[in-house]
Amino acid sequence: MKTMDKKSKWILYMLLAGAVLVCIKRIFTDFDIDCEYAIAVSYRLVRGDRMISQMWEPHQTSAFLNAFFIAGYRFLTGTNTGLALYLNVVGTLVKMSVAWLFYRTFRNCFEKMVLCLMCIFFLFVSAKNSVILDYSNMMVYFSVLLFCALFTHLQRQKGNGFLVLAAVFFCLEVLSYPSVILLFPLVLCFIYRYSRQRKRDLLLFAGVCFAAGGAFLAFLIWQAGPGNFRACITQIVAGDDSHGVGHFCKTGSAGPGFKKYGAFIWFLRGAIVFGREGKVLDKGKSGKELECESLLFAAVSSESCVCGNLPGK
Repeated sequence: MKTMDKKSKWILYMLLAGAVLVCIKRIFTDFDIDCEYAIAVSYRLVRGDRMISQMWEPHQTSAFLNAFFIAGYRFLTGTNTGLALYLNVVGTLVKMSVAWLFYRTFRNCFEKMVLCLMCIFFLFVSAKNSVILDYSNMMVYFSVLLFCALFTHLQRQKGNGFLVLAAVFFCLEVLSYPSVILLFPLVLCFIYRYSRQRKRDLLLFAGVCFAAGGAFLAFLIWQAGPGNFRACITQIVAGDDSHGVGHFCKTGSAGPGFKKYGAFIWFLRGAIVFGREGKVLDKGKSGKELECESLLFAAVSSESCVCGNLPGK
């Protein structure tokens, strides 16, 4: 790895200071309708409303994280005053933590300058015009954490802890934005391509995902009742005017938007995963090759966040 000169360090320090100032500014200014919606849904969960049967918001499965922090805030303060500001602070701290974990994961794979710029860029941009932990921001954060854990496991090629952690992050990402479940085959492709114990890793990752997903689904069905559960799901999908379920979900066929962009995206994924140069984690690679190929791995993880929105509007 190249050592940064004094000028480069000062540039990074200035950019990092600017990113921190932007994050602090957004804590006090980002209170748009998405922020209000996220707080309202999470507060209903804290209040005791049941998912599916009593809550018909389309993004209700993403309410768990804010609900946890709201419950803690109310327990400590006994009031709702300052709740929105508090959740913005929490969202900002979580975003900074994800950027730090991304840096820690790839610090031996990138030039320090490149990696720092990527993390600073991550701090500058947001999926929505809010920093609160709403469904879009959570989808991005859990996607980054998923691929950080998966990259660590595939690089070490021993133990099961990080693979189980990756499966947990994927489950949380699906809760944040259910259409992200379409990325499940992509994750299996990565594991199949790079794991030295393919069968074990594929079964373990899929097993954790199916076990967690099945348990959560069984809980929702038990809570609402089988017949009522199906009726409520139908009404939630049919009654939502603000977010479409997508051409594929409605007709079972790819819509014009997916045909135009989706084919290229999935082709690019396949080329990276199975291509002749797609050996991100092979041992014996030179430092330069490892750096370039790790960049491809990180790019796919970032692109997957965008692809999660394809089945939507």
